[in-house]
Amino acid sequence: MGRFHEGVKKEEVIGPLRRQFTLAKWHKAFKSLADDDTDIGLHHIGIQIHEKANSIRSALSVTTRTDVSATTKLRALVAISNHNLLAVLRKTRAAFDLVAQSDGRTLISDLTSIRIPLLIGDSFSPNEVIQSTVDAVQTPIKVILGNEQSLAGSPKFGTADWESYSLDFNLGQAYFSIAELWDDCLWNGFRPDIKHHVTTFSPSDHFWLRLRAASQARQDNLNLQFFAMSEKYESHIGMIGELGFRDIQHIAKNGRKQVIKFSPPNQPTQEGAHLASLFAYACEPYYKELLGDTISTLDNGTLNELLRVWAVVIRCAEVLKTQLEGVEFASDSKNPN
Repeated sequence: MGRFHEGVKKEEVIGPLRRQFTLAKWHKAFKSLADDDTDIGLHHIGIQIHEKANSIRSALSVTTRTDVSATTKLRALVAISNHNLLAVLRKTRAAFDLVAQSDGRTLISDLTSIRIPLLIGDSFSPNEVIQSTVDAVQTPIKVILGNEQSLAGSPKFGTADWESYSLDFNLGQAYFSIAELWDDCLWNGFRPDIKHHVTTFSPSDHFWLRLRAASQARQDNLNLQFFAMSEKYESHIGMIGELGFRDIQHIAKNGRKQVIKFSPPNQPTQEGAHLASLFAYACEPYYKELLGDTISTLDNGTLNELLRVWAVVIRCAEVLKTQLEGVEFASDSKNPN
């Protein structure tokens, strides 16, 4: 690794995805520090990454519009994410049912190897699809919040251009992929290969790719076993009572207000057992005290409280979804609102 490469790693040289990046500074740092072939390759890759990232930023549509409120933009992106999530869940359940109906005993490996076909013609695991959904909204949201627009007021979806929101959503995924590719080039030894005017990237040593795939498969297997055992024996552990979690039973509309009906305190529920399992999974001995420490940015709240609140938000969304499904709901609708 040359001095230029090392300088980029240490952030002494500004990388191509940073706002302060300029081609003039990039060329100047390369000329003064480059001393081997890896520096030459990284310099070339950095220029390509910068051009692609700029192209994606300039193509953003509704995200950069000033006549649409930030609240509307954020809610629309969340709606698209939720729409994709519901579609993934439906297709995943269908895939699980298909595996369960097959002859022979169903193994954990059968479940972890499930792939969901997408419109692009390729198939991915449910986790990969959901993660890509999370990745896709990051760039548009950063742009929206970076403009310091007010988040006051209610969203207006009556004239929403959902195709433009979907475009920005997909551009966000493309930008995230570019950022990951740059990290692979900077840290994991990926190198470009140009053939017939097409640039592909691959690692100089494929051992790490194989190792990552094997580690991910083993981690998925262990996760499934852990949560299955944890929820099965939760009643013996008794953690639910310590969490103070109250499940959501029903959400009703009273005029313009929504009334939430909670379950009795510490009543055993599936969501409570799942939340307790998440705590057990995350809480290494050295994490336990951190969960109860007050955090100034949370208005002196704690991570324990944040996780409980988030669990309530998730359950509210699930209950509303279930109630709406009984009335009128289509997860594959073109309009995610």
